[in-house]
Amino acid sequence: MRAPHWSKFRWSKFSAIAVLALVAPLAAVPSASAATPAPATSPAPSWGGWWHPAPYKYLLSLGDSLGFGYSDANVAAYSSSSSPDISIFKGYADELASDSILAGSTGTTNFACPGETTTSMIDGGCPWLVGPLPAVVPAGATLPLPLHNEHNVATPQLAAATGFLADHQAERGVITLSIGSNDALNMLTKAPSCATDPTCAALKSMLKTVHNNLTTILSDLRHAAPKATIVVLTPYNPLAHMVPASNIAAVALDATIGLTALLNGARVADAFGPINVQHATNFDCENLIYFCSSNPNSPFATDIHPTEAGYGVIEKAFEKVLG
Repeated sequence: MRAPHWSKFRWSKFSAIAVLALVAPLAAVPSASAATPAPATSPAPSWGGWWHPAPYKYLLSLGDSLGFGYSDANVAAYSSSSSPDISIFKGYADELASDSILAGSTGTTNFACPGETTTSMIDGGCPWLVGPLPAVVPAGATLPLPLHNEHNVATPQLAAATGFLADHQAERGVITLSIGSNDALNMLTKAPSCATDPTCAALKSMLKTVHNNLTTILSDLRHAAPKATIVVLTPYNPLAHMVPASNIAAVALDATIGLTALLNGARVADAFGPINVQHATNFDCENLIYFCSSNPNSPFATDIHPTEAGYGVIEKAFEKVLG
């Protein structure tokens, strides 16, 4: 497949990963001057009996386009429907909610917002809510598109999440989180030379910001939900089929996200392993990611979000650490 021009990349969680994967150095893990993380131990779960933990009572999906269930195909289906329904946007959260692990839950609340960064999650201003975003959606789409569970535009996603969790402190629930890669895309638009310079100061600064903001996010979530199981996603590298060496840098970004999660008592769901490692010699990208379509005329050929099958693989990554 022909390598796409960077200008065709859509604003998305994985747009950042795809570019950053070419440049992020392993040495760019944030310095010790970053915010002090919480202890690397999770609170003891509540127990429903002597041998069995209490069932999960809720699923809260947070973060960016992956938690939302974004793909250009879903946007096109939503925009062309005579009766558009937000449930068209199905992602890993929807599949996880139907798993037996969450059989005792009361349902899913999804505040994830496509385009969200670690900063906008804390401070507000997710582009999906305050858009328009012509670079994100196919031609003809109507903006703004809704969230799964609406909250006030002026309310940051983190505040909406902690508000929800305040009503569920006594319950054992699951919080899934995918966040950080849009930070990288924003950095690249301001410092494009970082695409070829692994020593770029802006790159190191961005990784430190992701670490510090993710520490704040996880600390606030834990304080609001002491009995919850928090799982953070480390994403796959959609460029691996074209640029295998980009996996080195993709692991560096995943390490920043994953290590920060572990240091703050969260679990890590790994999407890189099942997609990039298991298919290292015969990369199954076309089946899992629209971006890798062998048909350059496909209307979704530049979308590096997962297909339905790809979202299923990511759901299994979450299921693995919850089981």
